[in-house]
Amino acid sequence: MNKTVLTVILTTSVLFAGCSDEQADVTVQDQKTIEQAALDSGIETANIIFTDKTNNKDAFSIYEKINGYGVIQYVKEDKGWQYRGASGFEQSGSGPTDPISFGASTWLQGEYYQNGSNTYRTVFIGEIFQPEIEKIILEVNNRKYNAEIITSNSRKYWYHQSDVENAQSLVTKISAYSSQGKLIYENNLNLE
Repeated sequence: MNKTVLTVILTTSVLFAGCSDEQADVTVQDQKTIEQAALDSGIETANIIFTDKTNNKDAFSIYEKINGYGVIQYVKEDKGWQYRGASGFEQSGSGPTDPISFGASTWLQGEYYQNGSNTYRTVFIGEIFQPEIEKIILEVNNRKYNAEIITSNSRKYWYHQSDVENAQSLVTKISAYSSQGKLIYENNLNLE
């Protein structure tokens, strides 16, 4: 009788262990990935050149197109990553007039609260048209930030992400430098 009881207990334990592993797999499979959320944007995934999960609740991708680039925003919800929106930037038909371009995309992080305790993320972004530019400094809210530079298909882009409230209205200057530190471009911005 002891062997029978032991066999029943072991068999039941194995069945329960198998069921709980199976349940965990189903939960993970139901979570939408960033790649799946990107498909909802309608932007071809082959054009996405960079993705950054800024934290466990929001993320963004940078994409390129023939005459421009853009930012895709995502937010993580109960069922995984969700497409939140996109911003695109294009050069004029005559081509770039400055050594770099400048754009910004802002979106709500997480859920919207009517009481006003919402937080936002801004990604400042641009394309670099002069190959000698190796450093971009952005001044936001009286602080200087080094932008990240990425290269894709012989094109260079810069970006800086900020969670400062009203970051777009607080940008005061953008500067571009060569690898030797020579100032190539500077623009005092007044975006208000």
